[in-house]
Amino acid sequence: KRRGLILSLVQSCLDNRSIKIRGNGEQERDYFPVDDLCNLIFLFVNLKQDFPYSVLNVGSGKSYSAKQVVSMVSALMNKEPNVEYYPQNYS
Repeated sequence: KRRGLILSLVQSCLDNRSIKIRGNGEQERDYFPVDDLCNLIFLFVNLKQDFPYSVLNVGSGKSYSAKQVVSMVSALMNKEPNVEYYPQNYS
């Protein structure tokens, strides 16, 4: 079962479970607090007018590589997660 990267890394630090990261770890994602997403949804639910667009991209504007996230979780947990990198086409 696939889970989010941060949760998988924390679990790996706790129980030494091996996690697989596709690619070389340089791929980047935009992370932001779930509270911000909830606030955005609340704003849209309570809009008094129609939203003029059919698509809305949401992000913090700051991306982190998988390797950077591994490093941050490692520093916070004071333990290295058990990470294995696999080619992009690994299933």
